[in-house]
Amino acid sequence: SIGDTISVSDAEYKIQQWKDFFGNSKEGSSFSRGWTSVLRKKYKQDSDIETGRRLATSLMDERHGIECRRLVAELIIKSLRIHGPDHDTTRDLQSLQETLTFVIVNWKNEWYQAVRCEDDGDKYVLKGPISSPQGLGIISKGDNTHVISAHEAVIGYPGTPVICHGLTNATHLNEKIGDIRGIDVKTKQCEIHFEDTNLKPCLVKQKNLRILFELPEN
Repeated sequence: SIGDTISVSDAEYKIQQWKDFFGNSKEGSSFSRGWTSVLRKKYKQDSDIETGRRLATSLMDERHGIECRRLVAELIIKSLRIHGPDHDTTRDLQSLQETLTFVIVNWKNEWYQAVRCEDDGDKYVLKGPISSPQGLGIISKGDNTHVISAHEAVIGYPGTPVICHGLTNATHLNEKIGDIRGIDVKTKQCEIHFEDTNLKPCLVKQKNLRILFELPEN
């Protein structure tokens, strides 16, 4: 155990449990990862917008939120330069970007959109409540705005970019950014895969995570 994170073996066991919970079979996950790798290689070779769009969709399906956001931002710039602002490709990519930046949290047993943070990330500004977040058929049930302490909200969806905060034993992970790939609602722990691939995935308590609304520059 490393303080607010847990041992690698325990993490791997829980990560597999989460994969099973979300219905990701071993064969399906392996195929998806393989397809993403193929698309990464192809996009690196040809920088084609359509290849990039397919890669973005695959990354989104695998909950690679940070990599997907960075790629889509790059593709929008390319599409604006090549196709212009009114082209369907540009509009589709901009719509995808809006989807990727729609952050969902649970507060007082209701779903809300988290629109920004305040007080250096210690507070979230929420709008809602909303319904059906998991199915992407999001329907607003209210348009009230609430400002709450960050620790009151439960991050609601894998793929959400976060930054580690306030770890006392694994201090090397503080200020490191990554994606949530799985959520244990009962223990309030999240499976984090870091953008820095030299860092191993681990489980971190939600109290030690802050939502990353805007990505830092590479």
